[in-house]
Amino acid sequence: MAVLSRTRTQECPTVLSSSSSFTEHSVSGLPRAFQVCCRRREYITSHRRSRLGKFVAPAKPFTACLLEDITALLSHLHPDTTDLKIIVSGGSYGTAPAQMIFGAPFDIFPYGRHIIALRLLKFILQWKLRTVDRAEAFLRSLMFDKMDTKEREAFAEWRSRSGIAEGQFEREMAEGMVRSVSKTWEGPFAIADVLHSDWGFSPATLDEAHAKPVLIAVSDADRIGKTYPKACIKRYEGGHLAAAWKSDDLWAEALAFV
Repeated sequence: MAVLSRTRTQECPTVLSSSSSFTEHSVSGLPRAFQVCCRRREYITSHRRSRLGKFVAPAKPFTACLLEDITALLSHLHPDTTDLKIIVSGGSYGTAPAQMIFGAPFDIFPYGRHIIALRLLKFILQWKLRTVDRAEAFLRSLMFDKMDTKEREAFAEWRSRSGIAEGQFEREMAEGMVRSVSKTWEGPFAIADVLHSDWGFSPATLDEAHAKPVLIAVSDADRIGKTYPKACIKRYEGGHLAAAWKSDDLWAEALAFV
């Protein structure tokens, strides 16, 4: 889940982003940062969810911890102003905390008043994470080996443009997945509880103050519903991983809301 924020006097905003269920690398590759965001000089704030990696279970509900963390991050980035423009983004499991931030009551999350848009990615992933080699083999068999010729060409073009060696992207995804559960499996085990917990609001009953633009980016292989008042569904060619090499275009469209 990511939050993009900027002061209203700056030319560009900042992104808050969250990764998928098991990996520190979201499908769009936050550790490398989105090129379109870098070119526009936005802040990219990546929130690593609790219970992944070395984290222990928090004493507070997930939503409370999340909003406290994001409030602290934004206060640290912008200590002298609250006059911000914020775009919230999430992929896979990260779409849940992204929506929690988007719809949070303003008395609990005052920065919510400055949210101007929400961007969501749907990404389905299972796991075989005993070793990096096994995780990489699983990823290849599940996704990379199933790409058609057109998608392989798009993937190769994106790698070349991004300076990524052949096999590097797959290996880094596998390493991040294994690292995320290297100390504990509490995070994955808590996914169902988080998804079915009380988010503090219902998308169908959001008031006008929360009715900001929502860009939902899905591949041809995804199925997703349009549930927010001002939601726009953007479909792109390819499978679940295609968001990686479409990320610049998707972010350019998301930033068009600004």
